[in-house]
This record gives sequence, structure tokens and C-alpha cells, in this order.
Amino acid sequence: MILKRLGMSTRHEDLDVDVDDTVKIVDGAFSGLEGKITEVDHEKAKLKVNIDMFGRETSAELNFDQVDPVI
Repeated sequence: MILKRLGMSTRHEDLDVDVDDTVKIVDGAFSGLEGKITEVDHEKAKLKVNIDMFGRETSAELNFDQVDPVI
């Protein structure tokens, strides 16, 4: 928790996922939800994920350290 407040992450930044994979969001406003990846930017370590909320798809841009792959 302290490292996170300092802007440092304890999680590894390499995430082995592809478009159409499902991820579980573990940090941020959508924590606890699952979504489907629509875009992966390995250079910036960011993902675009579609999340189903209230029957509508919502797009969110997340950092690699905010998600875990669903196996």
C-alpha cells in the first residue's frame, strides 16, 4: 500500500494477454468487475477493456497492474 501511494507498483508490468481475452479488474473504480480486452498497448502498459455495466458496454483504459488475467 505504501509503495502504491508513492507511485510504485509491486506488480510485474509484463502482462501476457491479447485482444478478446477476459481480465478481472483488481484496482480502481471498476475493481471486482471483469471485462474483455479490445486493445493492448505494450509500450505504455495500458489496456482498453469493455465492461458490462447495467446492460451496456462501457470502455475503460487501464494500466497492466490494474488487472489480472482470467484463466
